[in-house]
Amino acid sequence: MKILGIVTQHLRKEEFQEATKILKRRDNETVSYFSIGSFHFASVSHPHEHFLIYETNESFFYVYTDQVYKEIIKKKAKLNTIQEIFEDLKEFNPFIIQFEKKENRISLLSDYFGVRTIFHTQIDREFCFSTEKKSIVSYYGKRRFKIDREGLIELLLFQFQWGKRTIIEEISILEPRIILNFNFTESALSYNTYAQFPNETVKELNLELLKSIDSYFGSYFSKLNSNGYNLVLLSGGLDSRYILEWLAKSSIKVNKIINFGPDYIPDVTFAKNIVSHFGLNPVYENYVINADIIVKYSKKHIYINEGYSGHINSHLLYSLEKLDENSNYIFFDGYLGDIILGGSYSTRVLGDLYSSLKFDVKYLLRALSEPFKNEIQDYISADFEELVSSRYNKDDRKARKLEHMIYDNYGRRHAMMGGPKISEDFGLVHKPFFNRTFFDKTYLIPIELRAKHQVYKRIIDEFHEEIKDYPSTSLLVKSKKESQLKKHYKRFRLLFFRALERIIKISIIKPDNYVDPNTWLRKNNNYRDFVMNNITSKEIEQKDLFNVSEIHKMLKEHLNYKHNFGFLFARILDIVLTLQLFTDYEK
Repeated sequence: MKILGIVTQHLRKEEFQEATKILKRRDNETVSYFSIGSFHFASVSHPHEHFLIYETNESFFYVYTDQVYKEIIKKKAKLNTIQEIFEDLKEFNPFIIQFEKKENRISLLSDYFGVRTIFHTQIDREFCFSTEKKSIVSYYGKRRFKIDREGLIELLLFQFQWGKRTIIEEISILEPRIILNFNFTESALSYNTYAQFPNETVKELNLELLKSIDSYFGSYFSKLNSNGYNLVLLSGGLDSRYILEWLAKSSIKVNKIINFGPDYIPDVTFAKNIVSHFGLNPVYENYVINADIIVKYSKKHIYINEGYSGHINSHLLYSLEKLDENSNYIFFDGYLGDIILGGSYSTRVLGDLYSSLKFDVKYLLRALSEPFKNEIQDYISADFEELVSSRYNKDDRKARKLEHMIYDNYGRRHAMMGGPKISEDFGLVHKPFFNRTFFDKTYLIPIELRAKHQVYKRIIDEFHEEIKDYPSTSLLVKSKKESQLKKHYKRFRLLFFRALERIIKISIIKPDNYVDPNTWLRKNNNYRDFVMNNITSKEIEQKDLFNVSEIHKMLKEHLNYKHNFGFLFARILDIVLTLQLFTDYEK
């Protein structure tokens, strides 16, 4: 996808067509071309993804959308301006980037609400992104992401989860085609769907926010167990600096610090120095989350948590295998850049992910606005914990009452700014309470988690026993005994869903929110398509669905990861779908 070579010059139609041919990423994608007046278009279509590239004398545009709208554009008798095209595309919620050739400037005109893994950092009012670890250069104090052409075209596919309009307005090229600097301007901040920043707070927003939440963090740290904690940092960046400083100031006993972060972030030494400076000397473990790990995990499970950030997902998944379920942990994935700039996405997603992992939640990760600070504090220490306790004790009526009371009083009028309401899975209130006028202070609350996993192990062990006598699928396939394969497939499917159903029922899920696994499958065909489109026929032949040792190894691996049933489901589903059994035998 090395398409960026054509953005700095005006191309003839023939050159434009030749350049865009390389956009084809898979065999079943098609590229078509058409022109309307001086506009040249290249449309790349896939069953689930559609790209449109077009160029004028002044600009080059890249559009990503999930619907086909090429024909609609063609039907226009005249398109005199780019603005007319934008108006025509509004209903499709496209993701559009404009390259202005003369000004050597890139503008993000609209965004696409979706999921994409990207590395990012935030310093002051500056945001930097990249999808290529090798394309990033960093130095102390200021960081610029050096993005090569291949990395940049991937960068164009990122989507923001902050609402229907992004808060980023301008992307300037510091060095032509190489270094990008995302700059949050005051006018860009006004685009944020979650908050309108007062002009006087924009320039010093970070500094003032960090000062204001310093004591707030300390008050919550002081409530934690004095026996000590293992601190898990899931970002490795600036968040880690502030979190460690708050923690150290609070004199909380820390047995171990586990840092998960990209290896290009130079904050590890800084974080260790902070801890040492305040007299804390815990064991320090650093694990690199590189591009390969993030791609592996986010692609593998992205459709199980559809609409969630692959970046957060992969951090969390990778960290779980490093944890000891008998120890106390505090997870920090504050994403201060998101929250400071009004993005509530990571906050609410973490509420979902942490709760879905069946951990015992003692404190919820929250973002609270200043007008509700004092009132919400009371709820945190009382009703929030009571809510969690009620949910775990299956006191659904009491929990539901608490949910509505908290949500009605503090969240309903702010929920209109975007994002889900109360967690659909566990009734945990995780919608940040943002206020459009007073969004100059934001507060976070730490999370304490303890794993509870033995009950799943027992169910899966029983599942092992039920399938241990199954014949090898590879032998059935080679012998072409289709009727026997179909019979064993149906039996395996029955046993698998029976085990899954038991896991769901003993999980903390609202009774009226229960989803039958078969219903889930029918509604999530995109996951099946994703698997089938990314596995070759040779790989399919090598899969062995009913090989007991392989299944045992697979499930044991999931137990070690301490994943929830959704990821267990996904992993088994991978094998089943790989054999195309859902396609061949679903009827």
